[in-house]
Amino acid sequence: MNEQDLVNALKKATKNGIPSSTGFVHGIDVRNPEHLIFENPIEQLSYELMGGVNMKQLDRLRVTLKVSRFPLLSPIHVYRNTVDLYSDSQIKRYIREAAEKLELGTTDLTHTIYTLVDGVEKYRMERRKEQLLPQRPPRIELSPQAKTKAKKLLKNPELLTELSSLLTSAGLVNEENNGLLLFLIFLTRQFEHPLHALVHGSSGSGKTNLLKTVINCIPDEQKHITTALTENVLFYPPYKDFWSHKVLMLEDLDGSMNALYTLREFMSNGHIVKYTTEMDTVSGEHKQKKLEAKGPVCIVGATTKDKVYEDNSNRSYLIHVNESYKHQQDVMMYQNKNAAGLIDKRQIEEVQTLLKNAQRLLEPLEIRNPFQPELMLPQVVFKPLRTNQHYIALIKAVTYLHQFQLDVQQDERGRYIETKLDHIEWANRLCRESLLRKSDQLSGVQRVFFERLKAYLKTQGITEKNNKGFYSKEVRAYFRLHTQTLKRSMNTLENLGLITRIGENRKLSFEYKVDVWDDYQLIESGVDLLDGRLKELREKYPNA
Repeated sequence: MNEQDLVNALKKATKNGIPSSTGFVHGIDVRNPEHLIFENPIEQLSYELMGGVNMKQLDRLRVTLKVSRFPLLSPIHVYRNTVDLYSDSQIKRYIREAAEKLELGTTDLTHTIYTLVDGVEKYRMERRKEQLLPQRPPRIELSPQAKTKAKKLLKNPELLTELSSLLTSAGLVNEENNGLLLFLIFLTRQFEHPLHALVHGSSGSGKTNLLKTVINCIPDEQKHITTALTENVLFYPPYKDFWSHKVLMLEDLDGSMNALYTLREFMSNGHIVKYTTEMDTVSGEHKQKKLEAKGPVCIVGATTKDKVYEDNSNRSYLIHVNESYKHQQDVMMYQNKNAAGLIDKRQIEEVQTLLKNAQRLLEPLEIRNPFQPELMLPQVVFKPLRTNQHYIALIKAVTYLHQFQLDVQQDERGRYIETKLDHIEWANRLCRESLLRKSDQLSGVQRVFFERLKAYLKTQGITEKNNKGFYSKEVRAYFRLHTQTLKRSMNTLENLGLITRIGENRKLSFEYKVDVWDDYQLIESGVDLLDGRLKELREKYPNA
């Protein structure tokens, strides 16, 4: 075969490449990116790029190239060396030394090596393009049967009741209200100003289980789950709308302390911007670079620390897990059934798929609440301006979920649906506990301790009327608390004026008395004003 025939044969073999599904690109075997192989059956030569190709430095093509004859007659007929394939002088030297080692003429090597350079260059550019393209999740197309089931659920007159039942079937144990509230908060990811949530509870109380049970019912393409993250992760999304209209769940907020400020701004503004400097690899000068991440994004996290993330918590719904003894027993029973194989995993997957498909059918629509001007939060609520926005968004989330049961109206501003009084009733029911927490000067853990303390004192004959004293040692023994834990709790209550230290006994420790017995009842009565206002609206608008 003459020289021209060789060139034509190589061009034909590498023209447009062989389909990548076969593992070949431009005649190069790329099934192992760290070991590229190019064989020339005409000259019976095999070229191997040991370690692959550098994808970052495009101004050079430095590789470790091994060339051998095949079939290999002797280990002597192998030549290895490192060469920059963009340096013509290095290529010529490599050809000369390889030809001598393989006992071949330089012409036999020249055309195939330059053909290899061309193929490797094209391969690298294609891989670069693939890396720069956004790796968006695939679009989910529902089957007619899946659409029918999802629509049937969304048209159910008792939708939220049925949804609560489905979440229980998906593994939620005795957390119906918290589960529904979280589900609705996740729905607001489609809003321009989504809601956020912080799930509080002691270690091992079921925070992660609550979050994971509900998040597993959210479409996979609309959520990001992480144990912890850093600030820089937020500023380097793989594609522009990576965070936009997604749920970002932090399994443990304590592992993301350094990112709290950035997360807080992401919650408030829906986008974050940071300027940094980078060195230009060509000129060596430092240049300013703008990093930006766009939302909006629904952020939810779990933490064992109560009222530590003050600036983050007042931007979120505060959800406290059920830590009662009965709840713990029910959870353990569920765990035992699961271990015994009595829980049908296929049923759980079917429920999760149904809820995911139902959310995929929901259409972004403008939501108008004609009753909102007549709804006012009680005065006992802290941070009323921000909390009022949360209350408005929760009502909209309930309405958004019921869109298949509402008439879509249209005016000069576009298509919209209107809130019903039943939607407000559900919002009031679900946000009640969170409003109580936001209206309380005590944290969730401290409130539980104080209420249990008052209940214990009543069993000992100490009431608001006689207001006898009690000793901290007796309280510690009854609640089985560590000395320092009890000390911190009693100091907090004393500093807030809820109890007073009235004496000390060396044998029985400090003596206290309760100064305020009904503080929580006053908060509850203030929150009850929401239900009273709803009752007035029902009388005023009987057909709403």
